[in-house]
Amino acid sequence: MYTAGDGGDFGRLGHEAIDSNNATSTTSNNLTTDLNTTSSYPASLTTNTSTPSTAVKKDRAEYLPLYRAIKRNDWEKAQEIFNQDTDALTAKLNKYGYTVLHIAINNAENIQFVENLLKEIRPESLPTLVTNNQKFNPLHRAAVVDNTKAARMLVEKNPRLLFILSGEDLLPIHIAILNSHRTTFLYLFDVCKQHIELSQQDGSHSPFEGVNGALILNSAISSGFLDVSYELIMKYPDMARTKSKTMFPLTCIANKSDSYYSGMRYNFYQRFVYSYVPTKDNRLHDANKIQDIENQDTYNAKCRKSYFSEDD
Repeated sequence: MYTAGDGGDFGRLGHEAIDSNNATSTTSNNLTTDLNTTSSYPASLTTNTSTPSTAVKKDRAEYLPLYRAIKRNDWEKAQEIFNQDTDALTAKLNKYGYTVLHIAINNAENIQFVENLLKEIRPESLPTLVTNNQKFNPLHRAAVVDNTKAARMLVEKNPRLLFILSGEDLLPIHIAILNSHRTTFLYLFDVCKQHIELSQQDGSHSPFEGVNGALILNSAISSGFLDVSYELIMKYPDMARTKSKTMFPLTCIANKSDSYYSGMRYNFYQRFVYSYVPTKDNRLHDANKIQDIENQDTYNAKCRKSYFSEDD
């Protein structure tokens, strides 16, 4: 999982972002500790709305049965609780501010539970379900734990989640690439392009412009997704010229010494394999005019297939 140090170009994801198993690995005693803080909860955001001005105060320990039902993937028990208390659908169940949806998303085996929850929660309410410190909406959480199926469901329910920043100014697509979750990142990249017009709405941000775009490119390079980085530069040239906080993409490439033949100490067999790795860029039509100094032995090899279709 990719994390950066203090003051780095990518910032810190913090405790909520890097501890993907935090909610699912807690023991019963720790659950009680996590849930025993009294706080105020917003009025229900579900289809059965209560008076908007009503703030329901509850002891988090009262939600321990619900917490256990989520962990056990027991929808019948959870639904019984929701029927008695509609506020439980959107209440914050632990000290990190996780809602039922955040906790269910943590476990990929709970995908049916997530689907059932999304049938109960209004689409426009999803952006308001955020954690305490990181301000992660449910799609941010799906990106943290690499739950691509949950991400698909959330985007289908409300695609605007794609373009909402967290408390650390990170979009869900940033979270996916910072954690080197390739499958989820590629999915989010595709749907961001499909719904890009939503990034122009108030409170929304485009992932392909300015610092946001540079952060994606820098993260892809640092994670070793060089084929993805290449495609991003081809589709969004401005990314290559934009500085992300303290670093330009070219600096990231220079720091990636293990990506170069001259930066690695290969043995005989590794050098043999390396000489047959296809790396040619099809856009460079005349190999006699352009020299590949780092990889001359493989310059004439065929380029491997792109992870993005030509129609993208």
